[in-house]
Amino acid sequence: MRYWTVQTRDVVEQIHENGIFEPDFKKSRYINKINSDLSELYDFILQSFNHVNHMSLSGVVFAFTAYKDSTLYILETIEDFQKIIRWRAEVIGGLWRNFDPNNHVVLEVEYLDDFNPVYMDINDFQFMMPPVRLLPPYSSDFSEKFRQNVSSGIFTESPLPSGLLQVHLPYIKEENLIAVHDFFSL
Repeated sequence: MRYWTVQTRDVVEQIHENGIFEPDFKKSRYINKINSDLSELYDFILQSFNHVNHMSLSGVVFAFTAYKDSTLYILETIEDFQKIIRWRAEVIGGLWRNFDPNNHVVLEVEYLDDFNPVYMDINDFQFMMPPVRLLPPYSSDFSEKFRQNVSSGIFTESPLPSGLLQVHLPYIKEENLIAVHDFFSL
């Protein structure tokens, strides 16, 4: 399956030098410097990913793909990825503004490995970001169901589907890296 992720240039260097990038949330610039409130949510996602995949990773790579009516579809080109990101700019804009266009790149990655990427609609991920606010169409029932399903690696139908899925990857190996693209603005 092909996915898209935004990473720093040093991640690409690490992949080329070591053959692999293995994320570690304890070293995450985003959590440690930009939004420390996310550490509980990130830990929950990591614990769920590790549980579902029988792994013991220190972090996961956050990436994206698209879906419609619960069916995944592959974003074949950087233009396809740009189109869906720009189409969902109001959803992804807060995150996108934290990226440095001079230091971040878009990685096109592909995995043949057998693991559960713990899919979630980007709207649902953002709903779970602290402070959680129960605004329609979200409810405490959805929050509980979402957490249970994520813990089990089950995709939850979003009450507010965006068409943009957040996925979680265990690493990026040299063989996973299809292409490195320039970062783009919304």
